[in-house]
Amino acid sequence: GHAVPEPLPPVEVEPPPPTPPPSSAPEVDRDLFGQPVKRTSPARPQHDDAPEPRRPPEQDVPVVRNLTDEDVASFKALGVEVCLATEGCGDVWLVPEYTGRDDRKEISVRDAATLAAVCSAFPGARVTSYERPAADDAS
Repeated sequence: GHAVPEPLPPVEVEPPPPTPPPSSAPEVDRDLFGQPVKRTSPARPQHDDAPEPRRPPEQDVPVVRNLTDEDVASFKALGVEVCLATEGCGDVWLVPEYTGRDDRKEISVRDAATLAAVCSAFPGARVTSYERPAADDAS
């Protein structure tokens, strides 16, 4: 037969520390053993009247990736024209090349990429007007 080992003596386990009721005191970070851990980030100032730095919420800030020459060439090769409905500028047509049509506002994909890059250089900037000078006004 097989020898059955003696049972191990019971191990004493400390009960988990009681969970304190929620309070207005700042939350303390604790390690795996429940011991307080020093914060590595600086604590927030205690002045309630100190203004918070104004930062727009992350979801309101579009991520603008600059178009590469390959992206522009790819759009041009597709030969498509895309109508963008905008709040401030009305309908604007994104075109591979300008057609010269007077019945609509057009912008080439290359010029749109330039505008996007300029706007991204100035946080919060956006196009609010899109006007083409009349043919006789152009110099």
